[in-house]
Amino acid sequence: MQESPLLRTMQLLNPEEFETLALFVESPIFNEVNRFQDTVRLFTYLQEHYPHFQSPALVKNVVGKKLFPTRSKPENEVERTMAQLMHIVKQFINFRYSAVKDGRVVRGGRKTNITQDPVALLNFARQQLALMRFYSERLLQKPIDAPDVPGPARPEPTPKGKQRRVKKTEYYFQSLYQELQSVFEEEQQFSLFEEYEYSDFFYFRYLAEQEKAIYESLHEWTAKGGINNLLVASENLDRFYMLGKLDQICKLLHLQQMAIPFSEDSDEYRRLKTNQKLTIKMVKLLVKHNYHVDDPGIDIYFTLLQLLSKKTPEKTDPLADQFFTLLQQHRDLVPARRFKDFNIIVRSYWARRYRQTRDRSFLEKLFRSHQEDIEQLRRNKENIQSSHFQNTLFNAIKLGHLDWAAAFLKEFAPKISAAPEPELVADIGYAMFHFAQKQHKEAEKRLPHYFNYGASDDPTLYSLAATLDIRIRYELGNLLDPEGVNMRRATQKRIRENKLLPPDRQAGILGFYEVSLRLFRLREKLQLQQSVNCTSMRQELDDIHYLLTQKPTVDHEWLQEKCNEIRALLKKKCPKTGSK
Repeated sequence: MQESPLLRTMQLLNPEEFETLALFVESPIFNEVNRFQDTVRLFTYLQEHYPHFQSPALVKNVVGKKLFPTRSKPENEVERTMAQLMHIVKQFINFRYSAVKDGRVVRGGRKTNITQDPVALLNFARQQLALMRFYSERLLQKPIDAPDVPGPARPEPTPKGKQRRVKKTEYYFQSLYQELQSVFEEEQQFSLFEEYEYSDFFYFRYLAEQEKAIYESLHEWTAKGGINNLLVASENLDRFYMLGKLDQICKLLHLQQMAIPFSEDSDEYRRLKTNQKLTIKMVKLLVKHNYHVDDPGIDIYFTLLQLLSKKTPEKTDPLADQFFTLLQQHRDLVPARRFKDFNIIVRSYWARRYRQTRDRSFLEKLFRSHQEDIEQLRRNKENIQSSHFQNTLFNAIKLGHLDWAAAFLKEFAPKISAAPEPELVADIGYAMFHFAQKQHKEAEKRLPHYFNYGASDDPTLYSLAATLDIRIRYELGNLLDPEGVNMRRATQKRIRENKLLPPDRQAGILGFYEVSLRLFRLREKLQLQQSVNCTSMRQELDDIHYLLTQKPTVDHEWLQEKCNEIRALLKKKCPKTGSK
């Protein structure tokens, strides 16, 4: 019983919702007559065990004897009553998500208030659609078994004077439609919408036009109007479909690029590529007919699809800039969650291009994007997600914006969210900052032990801390001490076996391990040995340098810096061409 869908679902209700559910249970509208008292009795019994529902008393035979002692099969009665109660819970959830916000019924009000509240707007649309269908059905679609019911009279001109207050029933539908349309037209701010609310909005726009087309087509004298509305309905259906289709295919393509969930020999990959080709063909045809010109919401997706589909940097680099500009200009045309996802896509592109080219202009674009996000967080007085904190700080430090990074740490380190241990993330951030300031001892003190950061389930945070640990130990000269060897082996093994890291990211981290260790050993030889084989060491250093040019690695700049330091040491140790 404790593992039943009923109790598991009721566990998810907050106290206010659970209290409201009691009203549903006690209402004959939602609670069927044949088991009304049984469900009320069972719900009252369960109320005592909310919210955990872990009491030993919640066993079917115990509950059956308690609630139905006079019945022949109490356990069966419990099962039947639970099924009825679950039906009521489902009705409540349906009501909660269609007509309620924050536990309160969304009531009618001024349309200016409706357009500022997505839940109220969608509830208003549902209500209008229901009323439109009601009047269409009762006024024009005559029941087959009631042939004597007179049909609607032909609409007459609107009376003048005081009589205008009397609205004929035949005009109710048109009034409802016009009112709903005005609300739809006024809504231009979608940043407050949830993902499903955004989809519902465009779906309801289509349904409103479809209802109008059906209603008009039933009037012989307005058949042409019905045809016109059918065209409008079709156009709204196109927009609803395009926004949903393009969003899904773009997300799939991005995830395939980043995480490669579908191997190239899989059926899923073949289906994805087929879907991609068909979508691109459709979009090309729509672009040819300027479908996107007056619709920035569609234009954003058309640009994103091209960015994710084109292969050459000459085409994708300007597309990324164009996409980012469109986002900033029309950020209110998409839900806030989708806007963040879009930013992640374009940032991941810039980060990937930087790894390929080492062109700092891509990092500067990332930094400007991060700055705008930080300003938005300040305006909204919001916390910052752990991954966003890491990326923003790491990029600012890499660009050398240390004053900005210091202010950022001071302001946002106490505001880290979406992390089991925010303090751990903050400590790693401060260690990164101290390391950038060449305060290696301070960085060592602030960086958590690898046992501690190893407890993190975030592969990005873990790899960031591990590579920083390597760099700190390199600078302090203890990378090959027993503690350093154990740390390096443990973290390297975990990164190699991690299935969540993107393959290119994983390869870059493992490449860093290889190069940093080779550089450390080379430096040790130069510093500790009186005489060295200069030719051999030059060749080793050249091999490492060549590896860095051919194989992308994380912390590439730092590795290059260490290469240059060793080359300077080598020149002192082996002047001109002298060698042993």
